[in-house]
Amino acid sequence: MFTEWFPSNPHHTCAGPEILRTRPSSDRTRADAELWLPVEPAHG
Repeated sequence: MFTEWFPSNPHHTCAGPEILRTRPSSDRTRADAELWLPVEPAHG
């Protein structure tokens, strides 16, 4: 996220809640994860 997405997009993180959601598969061998970060346009 911080080394690939932010450098190539006109946004940066800002103050606010960060949410991480992890959902394991039914057999617990894999998991899906979502990371939600507050962002705002970078001022250039």
